[in-house]
Amino acid sequence: MRVGTTDTEIPNSVLSFSTLSEGSTISDLRPNKTGALTNGVDYTVSSFTLNTTTTQFQVQGLGLSHSASVTSKNKIVTKVPLPVTLSCPVSGSGFVPGHPAVFRGTVSLTARKIETSTD
Repeated sequence: MRVGTTDTEIPNSVLSFSTLSEGSTISDLRPNKTGALTNGVDYTVSSFTLNTTTTQFQVQGLGLSHSASVTSKNKIVTKVPLPVTLSCPVSGSGFVPGHPAVFRGTVSLTARKIETSTD
């Protein structure tokens, strides 16, 4: 996670994301008219787990992900489409300060930013 210029790694033991199983993703990839760039749409059953000192839950749902080739200043960085957004209506169960709870909502990941480094 990045806030401003500070990167903070969130360990998988706190927040994790996975797909249900191999073969649980349906993809539709479409090259543009020249074949130089590719856009994609993926449907996949996704699972999200959160473990903090006060709240724990596991939720899952059918997610919709949009992906696109990466460009920079009108130059193609990679033709292979990478995720741009993910929206996944979810529900599941967990605990809030020691009490059982049911969760329902939407997990949204937006504002893809790709950075290159020479490190």
